Amino acid sequence: MMPRKKRKPEELIGASKHLKYEVTMMIHAAQWLPNKVIAEKGHFVFLECFVLHARSLIDFLFPRKRSRDRENDVFAEDYFASHNEWEGIRGPVVPFLEETRSRADSWLAHLSYKRLREKVDPEWKVGDIANSILDLVLVFERGVDKKFLAGSILPTGAAHLPRGLTGSTKSIESVNTSSVRSNIYYGKVE
Repeated sequence: MMPRKKRKPEELIGASKHLKYEVTMMIHAAQWLPNKVIAEKGHFVFLECFVLHARSLIDFLFPRKRSRDRENDVFAEDYFASHNEWEGIRGPVVPFLEETRSRADSWLAHLSYKRLREKVDPEWKVGDIANSILDLVLVFERGVDKKFLAGSILPTGAAHLPRGLTGSTKSIESVNTSSVRSNIYYGKVE
């Protein structure tokens, strides 16, 4: 595997601000999904926002081999001495997140014939996806040299979301709304 171009510290610091934005938007979109006040179309907007930012973060954490050639894309490995160092800290690709990225590709990022074959609109395990990503962002933040970050990547008050939280492109009724919003813990992620 060819090494990526070494980035200057100021580039990594600047990119870390955008990484925090991606994490923040994913969390905010996920937190709005169980809100029954928003109309059905509003639900789709929050679901697509969540999926889009989750996909960006999955790409950041687990870049595909073909993506690594894109010089302007930011990956977690850019913050470490090598791809192998980050992979050793992060661990292997999480199959659940790889499937999420693949589904996001065909249901959101690309107009795909795969949509015709699947017939059923996908159910998104929002809580599980968000928590898996937040766990890995925390691993990243703990492992990276802080001189390359513009502060914490996790937003103040970021927390894990309820594992049962789901989102669907079927209807707003498929979202688990049983007091999920009041159960979200707003403490720091440990």
